[in-house]
Amino acid sequence: MKRLALFLIYDKQGIIDDYIAYLIDAMKVVCDDIVVISNSKLLPQYEKMLATKCSEIYFRENKGYDAGGFKDAICEHIGWNRLYKYDEVIFMNDSFFGPLFSLDEMFTKMEQKKELDFWSVTKSSGNTDVGEILQTYFFVVRSNMLRSKAFYDYWTKMPYYRTFKDAVTKYERKFALYFSNKGFKWDSYIDPLIYTNQLNNQYMSPYHCLPFEIIKNQRYPFIKKKLFSLDYRSNEYGLHKYSRNEFLSLLEYLNGTNYPEEYIWANIIRIYGLRDIQDNCCDYRIVPKDGGKFENETKLIVVYLTNEAFINDRLQSLLDRVKQKDLRVYCDSDRLKNIINSVNSSINIITKKTKRDFLKDAFEYIKLNKDKWEYVGFLTEPKIKVGEEKLYTSGVSTAWNTWENMFGEREYINNILSLFVKYNRYGVLVVPKSIHGEHVIDLCEKNGIQRKFANRLNVGEYIERDRYIADYSESFWIRSSVLDEEFLLGVLDYLNTNKKLVDIFKIIPYYAQKKGYYTAVVQSELHNRTVEKTMELYCRNLIKGLENLDIKLDYAIFAYFFKVLTLYTTNIHKLAMFLEKKKKVYIYGCGLIARLVSNFDIIENRCNGYVVSDNKKKQNTFCGKPVIYLSEVNLTDDEGILIALNHKHSNEVKDTLVARFDEKSIFWIDAGE
Repeated sequence: MKRLALFLIYDKQGIIDDYIAYLIDAMKVVCDDIVVISNSKLLPQYEKMLATKCSEIYFRENKGYDAGGFKDAICEHIGWNRLYKYDEVIFMNDSFFGPLFSLDEMFTKMEQKKELDFWSVTKSSGNTDVGEILQTYFFVVRSNMLRSKAFYDYWTKMPYYRTFKDAVTKYERKFALYFSNKGFKWDSYIDPLIYTNQLNNQYMSPYHCLPFEIIKNQRYPFIKKKLFSLDYRSNEYGLHKYSRNEFLSLLEYLNGTNYPEEYIWANIIRIYGLRDIQDNCCDYRIVPKDGGKFENETKLIVVYLTNEAFINDRLQSLLDRVKQKDLRVYCDSDRLKNIINSVNSSINIITKKTKRDFLKDAFEYIKLNKDKWEYVGFLTEPKIKVGEEKLYTSGVSTAWNTWENMFGEREYINNILSLFVKYNRYGVLVVPKSIHGEHVIDLCEKNGIQRKFANRLNVGEYIERDRYIADYSESFWIRSSVLDEEFLLGVLDYLNTNKKLVDIFKIIPYYAQKKGYYTAVVQSELHNRTVEKTMELYCRNLIKGLENLDIKLDYAIFAYFFKVLTLYTTNIHKLAMFLEKKKKVYIYGCGLIARLVSNFDIIENRCNGYVVSDNKKKQNTFCGKPVIYLSEVNLTDDEGILIALNHKHSNEVKDTLVARFDEKSIFWIDAGE
């Protein structure tokens, strides 16, 4: 058995991470030759390293995605005569980590299925609307199909797909169908059908939905990279279908394998947005206050005090556990300094009346002495508003959250520092945002870091302007290696010229990412209990507002409601102008969006009925109004039609509607994907 592997890679930075080299070495167990197809240029040192690992490297422009790369490799570089010398050809790309098990195990099993002409590692299960789809990140073609005219025609006549959507819909989704129709047989190593019977024939991609299950029970050897950056709002793989249990179980399982987990994190941290990684990996560490065996003598703790509420207990508790040489205490007034000294006269306190002056002095001190410590703890006490000094206020609760999650009690600090040792990827550990009172809105804080500052620290490429900001805090623990000369000089320069001090704290996780580190969240067991209940109460009250809708609530409906509400409020003025001219409307659609839209007051009393496409089954009534086919709609001058479909279905009916009605009679609500 002579095998060739065509390994397609792409990296916009021209870097070859260690997981690629590891994968190539593992492939040598099952194939004779490995041709790497690079859709990007490589930095010289990586090209040199890669050349020692594979048989040859074929460089080409990034044209046509994976399909274009395989087409050119076969037709232009390798040639058909050379290709025919192999019994099997493996087509694979760089979109996965592994293998977790020897690939010989998978190939041995598939060799027993001699009736197959081609096979993949995984396939999506399909349903009554969509057939099974071969997932093209790793598939194998055998000699019978390899030497066929159909295979030759397929690659020679294939166009270069110009969009990723085309590459998916016209290449991946149709590859198996094309060759099946030519009489070739195929299957996958992982069997998704054992799960789909339990899911009432739902479409299912096993590596998306059951990554741990198929590793544990079907010996799936890979981990798809995209699992670290899935959009949790997605209709296909979002929270309305499952929680993060499968993926988190997989991450825990990795700790017990021989696969170098650091290879995964080095690549993930480099190529994906930090917010996406954090949302998928759920790296919230609940830190106990007891049981700590780790002790670190090389830490600095910087504290900036602005209130007297926690001097007697929290500050004193910290002083009891930390040596004076490891502590640098600031306060914002002489009055507060005197209060602190009345409690503990031995402590040296530095007065800086503004946060700017405090930050300048603290970072300057760290710059001059940072080689003395491995870790730095930074507590910036939130300022409590005048009149909120009592313990039963939002301001005091926020300050308590900061103290509790930064320093806790007893062995809490040592337990936090032990996380840096256990997880090499951690560069920063931040305390969670407060979510009570007026702070709840902070959960949806967008990225607003000043571009000039981001570029000064060379982190602009890591900051996604259209996403929520990565987890950050004005109180955090950090490896001193992250606080290098470039960062400290950049921050000190920023402090001299800018007013928006919060950007300094916002940019720290992204700077750590540039250095190859990840930012996780730490909190005490006590704080976690308060947050869990607070979030439950928030959800309960939000859902209560939807109870008047005649629908069964779940996460998908919950999310869709706010998506529709956002679009509704964004377009309210346009809709109001539309309804000034159209006294009555039909609502196109009889689904969730239509039901939600019908409940808005501005629309409710104007609805004549609901419309469905002529080729669809329809019910007689919906939300108390008649349902008619599109062909039955005859609009008068003062009537219009509201399109209450998602983005995909809106596009499907757009041409038909525009051809039939005056565009001024149509209003597109468009709830998005």
